[in-house]
Amino acid sequence: MRLFISGTDTGVGKTMAAASLLRSLGPTYRYWKPIQTGPDNDSETVIELSGVTREQILSNAYSFSAGLSPHLAAKREGKQIERANLNLPDFSNLIVEGAGGLLVPFSDDVLQIDLIVEWKLPVLLVAKDRLGAINHTLLSLEACREKEIPVLGILLNQGTEDFGNFETLKHWAKCPVWMVPYSPNPMELFQAAGIELHLCHD
Repeated sequence: MRLFISGTDTGVGKTMAAASLLRSLGPTYRYWKPIQTGPDNDSETVIELSGVTREQILSNAYSFSAGLSPHLAAKREGKQIERANLNLPDFSNLIVEGAGGLLVPFSDDVLQIDLIVEWKLPVLLVAKDRLGAINHTLLSLEACREKEIPVLGILLNQGTEDFGNFETLKHWAKCPVWMVPYSPNPMELFQAAGIELHLCHD
């Protein structure tokens, strides 16, 4: 299986989800983050959290130091993200982690969602259980449905306050919604939560 992990926003737990999923699925899976922005190295974080081998982690196509949208981070360094350098690695078992949300620009004429469509990958949508999560999540689902992108489900990372997002999203999303503890050490998160990935159908 190949899938794309996208967030409703930045800082919602995509890397945690990738690490947990990679650990659960085993050594036949590879992880790839096409574009890394900011001082943190998500590939190294995935290795640390998941305990997988370095051989399972594929190199970034681009890495920029500024914690900005990819197109802006590239411009700050006098560079441009070239579509030709963003080819999906040829692995049948692959977890791809995106940069921020679905409509983040990679260049003046390419949005992240355009590549998801081109790569024909289903999406696991990650959201943080906080004020605004309902709107951001449902808008992200609408974007996927508009582009006919299959959605495996919504992973809602639990916050410190109950906003009622979980029950509301279960009603409106029309796909699996899982609430999981938000933790910096998410070992076996998918297995512990009893999460099974299924395609979301309208």
